[in-house]
Amino acid sequence: MIAEAIEKITELAHDAEKPQAYTPPGEPAHVYYLEGKRQIAAPAPRQHKAADLQAVVAFALRTVEQEPELPDVRVAALGQPATCCTVWYDRTQVTCLLDDATRRDRVTLKLELSPQFTELAALDGKRRSWKQPDLILWLRVNFSKALDLHPELLKALRSLRWQTSSDGSGVIAHGKASLGKSIQAELSGAELIPETVTFNVPVFHGCMPGLWGLVPCVLDINAKDETIALIPLAGAIEKALRDAEERLGEMLKGMLGDEFGRLYYGQP
Repeated sequence: MIAEAIEKITELAHDAEKPQAYTPPGEPAHVYYLEGKRQIAAPAPRQHKAADLQAVVAFALRTVEQEPELPDVRVAALGQPATCCTVWYDRTQVTCLLDDATRRDRVTLKLELSPQFTELAALDGKRRSWKQPDLILWLRVNFSKALDLHPELLKALRSLRWQTSSDGSGVIAHGKASLGKSIQAELSGAELIPETVTFNVPVFHGCMPGLWGLVPCVLDINAKDETIALIPLAGAIEKALRDAEERLGEMLKGMLGDEFGRLYYGQP
């Protein structure tokens, strides 16, 4: 115990001998005093959160304009200017590194999937069924402007009439289901409903122009349970995301200009 106490006292005495920095009242937070001398701390790294794509591009172009033209060690070693601004993008964010050498200062635009695309993505690889009124309401709430390829779909869904007969004939078709040897459920109006419905929805929240995607889905009617299922075609969600990423890259390239030449896919 005595040895530990002596060691602790020694440590405290050693720490007391170190120069202590402090910020006196009246000085801003970035100003401090060390050994009686006034010091100014380096600015904190930029961690800007952009609200739109234009803000990221504006920062990138302004940074390039301010890059020094005089050669330095980095130019000789890497062929880059003293400040090398780069832009990275993928399906989750767009990032502008104001200096790719230090990678401290950056401007980031987070990309969030739109509510409509999120609803469809939640159905991928699953079978979710609705009762007729519930499906109509779900489509009206989430996809009022996404069914331009099927303008009569809601009307056709409203016209469905479920019925059961005892003349089972073993038919399996869109809108009909064989229930056994003596009972068959079917409905009227099913011939007006397509077996595949294509949604035209914004992929990312904020509805950036040109970043909409087509998501084809199978619409399957179960006459036995009086339900309707909606399932995205295999790979449709991923294809819509990849297409949106590709168009985002083309959009950034056009906004930055061909001379920028520092646009990369991925994350820094």
